[in-house]
Amino acid sequence: MNTTSIRIGRLGLSQELIDLIVDFLQEDRDALTQCCYTSHSFLSPARRNLFHCIRLNPVSETEGTKARAKLGAETSQTTMCDRLYQLLLSAPHIRSLIKDLRIRNLEDEDSSIGWLQKDNPLPDILPMLSHLQRIYLAGSMSESLLEMSSLAPRVKDALFTVFQSPKVTHIGFQCVQFSSFPELLEAIAHCSAAQNITFFAVDIDNDDLPEDEGPLSTNDTKQIPPMDQFPIDSLALFMEPDLSSRFCTWLLSPPANLALSSLRKFSLVAELTQNLDVIDKVVQASPVLEEMNITIISGHGPTAIEPMDISSLRVIHVGIDVDIEEPEQCEAALNWWCNCLTSSKSLSITDFNIYILVEYDGLPGLQFTSAAWARLDEVLSTANTSVNLNVQIKCLDDEDPLAPDNHTVPTETLQRLEGAFPRMRKYKRLVVGQMKNIVIRAMTTLSAFKPNTAVHEKSLLQSVKIGHVDLSHRVVLAPLTRFKSEKTSHVPLPIMKEYYTQRASVPGTLLITEATFIASKAGGYPNIPGIWSDEQVKAWKEITDSVHSKKSYIYLQLWALGRAADPAHLKYENSSFDFVSASNIKISERPTDEPNPRPLTVPEIHEYTSLYAQAASNAVLAAGFDGVEVHAANGYLIDQFLQDVSNQRKDEYGGSVENRCRFALEVVKKVTESIGVERTGIRLGPWTGFQGALFPNDTDHLTTYGSISTDMGMEDPKPTFGHLVCQLKEDYPKLSYIHVVEPRIKGDKSVEYCAEGASNDFLRDIWAPRPYISAGGYSRETALEQAEKSARERKGPELIALGDTS
Repeated sequence: MNTTSIRIGRLGLSQELIDLIVDFLQEDRDALTQCCYTSHSFLSPARRNLFHCIRLNPVSETEGTKARAKLGAETSQTTMCDRLYQLLLSAPHIRSLIKDLRIRNLEDEDSSIGWLQKDNPLPDILPMLSHLQRIYLAGSMSESLLEMSSLAPRVKDALFTVFQSPKVTHIGFQCVQFSSFPELLEAIAHCSAAQNITFFAVDIDNDDLPEDEGPLSTNDTKQIPPMDQFPIDSLALFMEPDLSSRFCTWLLSPPANLALSSLRKFSLVAELTQNLDVIDKVVQASPVLEEMNITIISGHGPTAIEPMDISSLRVIHVGIDVDIEEPEQCEAALNWWCNCLTSSKSLSITDFNIYILVEYDGLPGLQFTSAAWARLDEVLSTANTSVNLNVQIKCLDDEDPLAPDNHTVPTETLQRLEGAFPRMRKYKRLVVGQMKNIVIRAMTTLSAFKPNTAVHEKSLLQSVKIGHVDLSHRVVLAPLTRFKSEKTSHVPLPIMKEYYTQRASVPGTLLITEATFIASKAGGYPNIPGIWSDEQVKAWKEITDSVHSKKSYIYLQLWALGRAADPAHLKYENSSFDFVSASNIKISERPTDEPNPRPLTVPEIHEYTSLYAQAASNAVLAAGFDGVEVHAANGYLIDQFLQDVSNQRKDEYGGSVENRCRFALEVVKKVTESIGVERTGIRLGPWTGFQGALFPNDTDHLTTYGSISTDMGMEDPKPTFGHLVCQLKEDYPKLSYIHVVEPRIKGDKSVEYCAEGASNDFLRDIWAPRPYISAGGYSRETALEQAEKSARERKGPELIALGDTS
């Protein structure tokens, strides 16, 4: 049977569609089992989903009876572990499918023996799971905590060995009790590769944690390895506030030396008057922090708490424990958040989520008429970003906060809550409702244990925010020069509307247009579109409207040719147009009777920066583009200033790295002032050989690639382009993206050979974690691989620009 597709009746299904169908059924175990018997095409994805996550849950007497009736055998934890052990021995290929292990241990009179007993074969199973990526260990809040100190040494050693695996990136503890604080730290220190760590309802023996105990002493931590290499992405500490505070204090102290430079999500339970300074320290230590989840419970003490700078945050989750008898505590918490919002240098926030935690008996007296609620409505509605407000109410059960909510919040309460935010309701940026899920899920504290997106949704197909637009995936239409405009008027032809509309058919797609002249004098080719005349703008507006009707987005690439122009065509269009560049060096492969370009004067350079700005304004404000991309690659005008092989000026625009980068930075400055930073991107080509050399100083490949010149391609482009990107990152942290051409692209061709050391990873490292677009001869497989690689190595979201599908 053909494994790439099957036929059902007359309908052919591709393997990709089959994979999507099976992934959709991932929670339906019976359906997945039936898929295994359908065909080989269904077998592989179904088996992957069946064994992807192994859940070892408690087996009560009732559940055991049902299982025995179904399986006709003893179904204690020990028996089921034995079966799993035998399965992994007899079918070793299944081991590689298991990525997620969730153990919920429960030992009481109503359940059989726990999973983590010394006689259970689980310690023999754990070493087999060499591809495990996530492990989740839990007890029960309402019945019995899982006591780490009571585990048999054999069991604990097996668990710690799993924690140490370089492939385990997600670790969670829920309802687990440690005998001492050093024991907890010892467990976490074994998780050397963990990127997502969650503690929920974790406890320390009270005898070990007196109220007046300060930070851990050196003796407490001398046996615990330092954690300065931890690539932490998400840290959740939903424990008692004093325990969370001590834990955070230790994590930021020299003994732990935990590097939070890569932390993007932080969750914490805090008292209003105690732990907030710890939150501020974490924020200051985490420059790329994007999401924060803080539950504030009532506290006593001074209410004048210093606000913190939350400029980097995009998503905020606020849990507020509302005590009807002490409403001032809720008001103080709301006012503190308002102070944070108003005192921050700038705001990037897109979503502000509030979770109101209240006992059901307190609902009738719950009011939202205080000044603090009104102030929050005003602050969010007047923020410089379009913030969406989501407010949810959760009725708590005193005995078990994790129990399902069986109470319905009265409609009148929800109406009162909605009435507290008239401004946000007016702008249609308000959602009010009841939290139906348990707190731990609704507040996403265990989001680290959702199905692995690397398996169910490739990084390349994940959504991403670029500037001010939200894309549904990370595949970008690369800019492709097509010569489909009027010869000399440079007005786009009608066929261009159809061309871009077709490529916008998947909603949420980013298109980058073919290179477009910023002005007539900046051109030098026939049939290339422009963006300076009313006729050009009108034609482009029809194109952008059509793209937007497909719910996709489009950026215009801004182009000036410099010495790459055809001087004869320049004169044909206008006899006053000069053939110009950074210096008087022409491309060596040009005809000998062709003149050398004239170096631009400083006033002319300033004129060009203004032409770029005007073109950007025409594109965004008049033609309806979502943004622009400054073309600074492939040996064109800006690149001619950047590279020392084409720039031999002696003034402030030549010579040093800083001087050669000056023109590019001035263009970006003018463009961002014209249309905004978030609507501006730039394309770079550090290793480009376009308009020149394929491999400078490398004669070994002459026989393969023909004659070459040494017009473009610096011997070492890293200092120049490294400086340029560093300056862009420092001056324009919200720049939409940088778009970089891979070294394997030489001109308009892709080659197998790249000079030693030719890699754009140095720019990925500098620019991380900001959006980065990579272009250059990608196939479907290499595009998926590169996106996964950047996600795995935490270099930030990488989008792949594709154009040539041959």
